[in-house]
Amino acid sequence: MRRPTRDEIRAAYRQGEEATIQLFDYLVWELQTLQDQLQTLQDQLNKNSKNSSKPPSSDGLKKPRTKSRRKPGNKKNGGQEGHVGHTLKPVEEPDHIELHGVEQCDLCGATLTDVEAGDHQKRQVFDIPPVKIEVTEHQAEIKTCPHCGHTNTASFPPDVTASVQYGNRIKAMAVYQNNYQFVPLGRIGDFFEDVFGHRPSEAIILRANATGAENIKPANDVIKEGGVKQSPPKNLLDRLKGHKREVLAFMYDFDVPFDNNQAERDVRMMKLVRRISQRLFVACKLRGEDQFSADLTFRAKPGAVQNRPVFQPDNSVHGWI
Repeated sequence: MRRPTRDEIRAAYRQGEEATIQLFDYLVWELQTLQDQLQTLQDQLNKNSKNSSKPPSSDGLKKPRTKSRRKPGNKKNGGQEGHVGHTLKPVEEPDHIELHGVEQCDLCGATLTDVEAGDHQKRQVFDIPPVKIEVTEHQAEIKTCPHCGHTNTASFPPDVTASVQYGNRIKAMAVYQNNYQFVPLGRIGDFFEDVFGHRPSEAIILRANATGAENIKPANDVIKEGGVKQSPPKNLLDRLKGHKREVLAFMYDFDVPFDNNQAERDVRMMKLVRRISQRLFVACKLRGEDQFSADLTFRAKPGAVQNRPVFQPDNSVHGWI
């Protein structure tokens, strides 16, 4: 913003009222322009990932701190009273026992190797045993019949089809990691290589997936049949079957109508009266009349064929209707 000099201000004053107003308008325009620019810059500084399309990475050190919407409760942190905890419990028959002997006395240094222990302190460690792939060799006997000279060979198990192959447990673990834990094929190979020292190929894992899908197909078909969404006609048929007595109640109780048309007629007239009264109220407001009175009465019990709501306006107020 260029600030006018004193000479420019005096010159405008000597030129009269119009020149002074023009100078003032110019200053106001300059000030408004600066305010708009300042507001634009301020808006840019206030933008973050929560109030604009900017990514969270652009927030920098001014990233707003997330606040939990959960209201603080009156309970203390940790387990509550009556809560049953779950922790490791010692077993009566451990798989392995390691005995740690006392070699000498801590006080006098005498040897205690031949002294019998009076008691033991026990501590149990739960851990995974060393993992190692076991190789099972299947040998099919070959025998020659001494009577006819025919050579007979025993049959291998159905799942043993190659001279060297991976077993079902390895395939099941690979299928579990890929389909349930969503581990990529490459990382599954890395896991087997790091833990077991063997790396099954991606083709082996894919074939195992295909075999698993084929084996569970009958169960999936049963589940899908039980969860298929029924059509509206089938839903209506099931409802009629389940509520047969209620649907056919008119055949046993002659006070029950064959359909619900009478109930719809009763409600229809009540809605018509309400609609008329609403329109009448609006008309009175448009005419400037503050008073509004209408006597809506039913002269017979609802449900009768001759029922008709009688609308009786107060003619002293609404005589124009």
